[in-house]
Order: sequence, then structure tokens, then C-alpha cells
Amino acid sequence: MSIGNHRLPPSVEEMLRRSSEIAKTTHKPFPLFSELAAVDAPKPKIFIFSCIDPRADPASFFGIGPADALIVKNIGGHVNANFENLIFIDQFLGTLTDVLVIQHTDCGALHITNEAIRQNLKDNDLGRKEDIDELDFGTFTSVEDQVRRNVKFIKDSPFIRDELKARTQGLAYDIKTGVVTRVV
Repeated sequence: MSIGNHRLPPSVEEMLRRSSEIAKTTHKPFPLFSELAAVDAPKPKIFIFSCIDPRADPASFFGIGPADALIVKNIGGHVNANFENLIFIDQFLGTLTDVLVIQHTDCGALHITNEAIRQNLKDNDLGRKEDIDELDFGTFTSVEDQVRRNVKFIKDSPFIRDELKARTQGLAYDIKTGVVTRVV
């Protein structure tokens, strides 16, 4: 179903129906971890931190497939929210060579403040009011500054290999032009 030129997102029930149909018709089984070595399957070498905004999907703007890179998404593309994932994958796979931190123009985190979210929680009496002021929702005011902060977070960590720190880059994606620019 669509409204104007926009398609409505599917319901959970519709996604489950689609999944069932795909499983019956086009799904190709993936090898188990225990089978990967035997089939000499390539392992991803690039780890990407990105925003959950569907307008800024690294797989789309880099033209990559599911096994080409590992992409972790969260609100604002914050590194600290999923930092342990980077450490885990680097230790588990042992194949990472690059880390990309990507922020994008018109991110929702640019359009609201921590204070506004906190006030909304207080106004709606959600949660313990004394704890609300401690919450940090990761809003920011500059894409480039946020990229620099996130890259610095990785490079300052004692838990990241020096080789991986040296190959950590920060990028900005422009959702209007499709251009990816190196920030740091």
C-alpha cells in the first residue's frame, strides 16, 4: 500500500508472512561458523558504525552486500553505544582491517536536544524523575564534530589494536547529493 509516492512500511504480520514465503522459495542456507573454515569463506574486514535512518544506508551508498562489511546501526551512529560489538568482532573474527564511522546530513539527532527529550519524559511522567536528568540520548549539533568525537573515542581506547586505530576513518554522507566525504 502507498500514500502518494511513498509506500507504507509493512506490518510485523506482513514481514512474517514474507519471511515464511522467502524461506519456502528463495532462501539459500548460510554455512554455520563451524563450516566456514572448511569452505574457505571470506570474512568481513570492514566494520561500520552508522545511523538507523533508512535514508543513510551504507549498503546502498557503498554498493556492498551482506558479507562485504559488518554494519552496526543505532540512533545517530554513535560509537559508544555499540563499542563492545567492535571489540567482540575484532577478537572473534580476527580479520578486521578498517573501521568506518559514518554520520549523515539531516540526522534526527540534529533536530532535537537531550533537554527536550528529558522534559517530554518528565511531562508525561515516564520513569523516575530523579533519573531522567542523567539520561543522554546522543543528540548533537554538527555532523562533522560528531564524526570527529566518535573517531577519537575509538582511537583513544586501549582495547583497539593500533593497526585498527590507524585505519579508522570518519565520514559524512549527504542524503541529498549521495556524496560521502572524509572528515577524519
